[in-house]
Amino acid sequence: QTIALAMGRPGREVWPEIWDAIGPLFEAVQRTGEGVWQEDQLLPMNRHGYTEECYFNFTFSPIRGENGTVEGIFNAVVETTYRVIEERREKTLRELAERIASARSEEDVMTLAAQVLGNRPEDVPFCLFYRLKADGSQAELVARAGLDVEAYAPSAIAAGDNAALWSIDRLVASEVPVIVDNVNDLFRNKPASRAWPEAVERALMIPIGVNASAHAPFGFLTCGISPRRELDTEYVSFLGRAA
Repeated sequence: QTIALAMGRPGREVWPEIWDAIGPLFEAVQRTGEGVWQEDQLLPMNRHGYTEECYFNFTFSPIRGENGTVEGIFNAVVETTYRVIEERREKTLRELAERIASARSEEDVMTLAAQVLGNRPEDVPFCLFYRLKADGSQAELVARAGLDVEAYAPSAIAAGDNAALWSIDRLVASEVPVIVDNVNDLFRNKPASRAWPEAVERALMIPIGVNASAHAPFGFLTCGISPRRELDTEYVSFLGRAA
């Protein structure tokens, strides 16, 4: 059905969100008669109701008529999105392990981790590291990246404060990652994703370790979720491994 809807229509109508990137390539092949090869090319596609970070290997090859002129273009495509993003995330986790290996304190670990994750805005628009007090009465901010406003990254969050932007009660009770929806509504100004023009819509709060004496997490990591990726099992696993 999709193919039927596309046949006979101009390319700029079929792929409006990526025409700025591929249109000049089409024109170059028609003008020069030379084929084009692109590897792991970022082409933001709107396939599921939002602009998605997608990567492709593709070729544009000239189709010549009887007189040798270019009368068409053959386009072969292989999507590489999953591999590109998985390789990027694995690289982040390797760098994270290398950087914190030299840490000498809890503060060093979280500070170095925030620096590494903060350098990956495509996957982590922002991150906040909190440490819970032994009695579970309060969470204290230790490190952050991507959020500089105190209201969005409070230095302390009290237990029982359900109005807090990052409520710790729900996290402690669940002991599993907690999704915070409608982040836009919680911020007075929409938090930019840094890597993309869209604002961050969701965040994930992930417990860090376990404080055996308090039977609660040692702390937690809050990460903004890319507006151009689905929060699927692989994404949750990546952030969980980071934590």
